Amino acid sequence: MKRFNSELKRLRLLSTGIFGINKQTSKEIGNVIDDIFFYAGYKSEDKHKLFVRFYILLTLILTITILFFKFYVPFVAVLVYVFIEYSLVNKKIIKRCQNFEEDYPAFLISLASCIKSGKDPLQALELVKDLFLDSSILKQKLLEVLSNIQEGMSEEEAINNFARDIKHPDIDLFRVAFILSRKEGSGLYKPLRRLTKVTRQRQGFRRKAKAAVAMQKVSAFGILGSVIFIALVQMAMNREQLFQAIASPIGVRLMLLGVVFVAVGIIWMLYMTREKI
Repeated sequence: MKRFNSELKRLRLLSTGIFGINKQTSKEIGNVIDDIFFYAGYKSEDKHKLFVRFYILLTLILTITILFFKFYVPFVAVLVYVFIEYSLVNKKIIKRCQNFEEDYPAFLISLASCIKSGKDPLQALELVKDLFLDSSILKQKLLEVLSNIQEGMSEEEAINNFARDIKHPDIDLFRVAFILSRKEGSGLYKPLRRLTKVTRQRQGFRRKAKAAVAMQKVSAFGILGSVIFIALVQMAMNREQLFQAIASPIGVRLMLLGVVFVAVGIIWMLYMTREKI
């Protein structure tokens, strides 16, 4: 009986540990998804629309599965849909970061010039925001900072929230430099000039890297064009054999396997040459 109780206790501890890990993993996955939506600038309405589209697609897939008994369709369709949605969201994250970075060096230089002329950093932020268009993401973030300070938020907290939803590697340096200068009473002109230099060097390196991988991207599309050209030549010169191969169960599977291999190869090449600097 004692042995049975000890084994039962061990099983309980083991099951508790497993479920704890599963809960922790689910929480981590949820945090990753929330971060992706956060950096993409998605609001609750945008998330709701995305999930509505997913549920509609899932309903259609289940209907097709029930009617035609194609049980592999749901798995493939869900994977394709998730990949497409993730690509669109990731593209929006990159686009927001690029739009922010277009005005970022000019913002740093203008802010440094205002501070050098004797303006208070917050007054300089107020003046600098008028230099950018209303459609500028950077101006929107500056307006949010100034609005938060006017509403009673502490200056440190407001600056710490500046462009928090922009996935840019240099924004943390700006926040730290600004907050430390206000706390310690040190000058902000030289740190801003250094940040400008770092940002411009990063942009220059990105342009060089983009030019270097352009040929690899052209090669990927060249391979795709070659495959399409070969298929068209085969259809024009030997159409009957092509249709016989498609009609054969083994032939159509081999063709689909080849298409999958080519698609995976091209997507992998484009992914490896994607700009992430």
